[in-house]
Amino acid sequence: MPADPRFTSRANAVAASGVIRKHRNQIFTTPLTMPPQAMCSLTVAGGAATSNAPGSMWSSGQGTIVDLGANSAFVEVTASGNTRTTVARATLGRIVVDGRLEVDGMQGEMIASWQPGFQEAEITVGSCHFLMDRIVIDGVAIAVTIDAAVFQQNRSRQALRNAYAGSPQLRQDNFERFNNPNANQTTIDVSRGQHICSIVNGLTPQKALPAGARIRKNHILDWPGFGSIYLGELLISENGRHLTMMRLQLGSPTEGEMAFAASDPDGHD
Repeated sequence: MPADPRFTSRANAVAASGVIRKHRNQIFTTPLTMPPQAMCSLTVAGGAATSNAPGSMWSSGQGTIVDLGANSAFVEVTASGNTRTTVARATLGRIVVDGRLEVDGMQGEMIASWQPGFQEAEITVGSCHFLMDRIVIDGVAIAVTIDAAVFQQNRSRQALRNAYAGSPQLRQDNFERFNNPNANQTTIDVSRGQHICSIVNGLTPQKALPAGARIRKNHILDWPGFGSIYLGELLISENGRHLTMMRLQLGSPTEGEMAFAASDPDGHD
């Protein structure tokens, strides 16, 4: 006999995590992991959780890898009638990576809503920002434009697909950050069962970029001797949306990965 439908919650928020394999001239035989920062998660029963972490510094024998300000994480499931609402939020103060990349602070928040009979949870982008609306690398300020309207107006995966297929103007304005080759393709690109897109739809350098630097897909910054910076990355699956406000893919002379302000809410029967 099939089980009665019930709400099953999921909510995760993580301020920062990372793995380093090489820092300048020091190669690690065992990858170096970032010390734990604020993070919290809920069981399927729901509830609420908060985590706070003071500022911290992550270093190797070659110097400071990351200098982090105070950070926090928050998750909560609330009920109003038959509606269940899940919030996941991660917030960070100032971030300095390898003495080169500086961010004054950031916050990422996702909100999921569920009612009995929903085929998919409705998940939207909440309060998200980069302090000062910018990042700075090697002294070059890059203005960051967040435009989450298309995700806020289309809260399920199918609604987003329908809106994208049905609006040539939406495709023209957004195809790059949906990883599509052009605006003529009416379906959103899928990779391993997920749409990989971004709530960021514009990076504007405040002065000329150095040789070898480039902006891709309106939300990715490739920087010589540093690596790639992915901003506002949003992964959309059938019953989930995972937001990472900043992800780093570091190349020579420092090699590794880092992620900041990640939030992942869900709830379904």
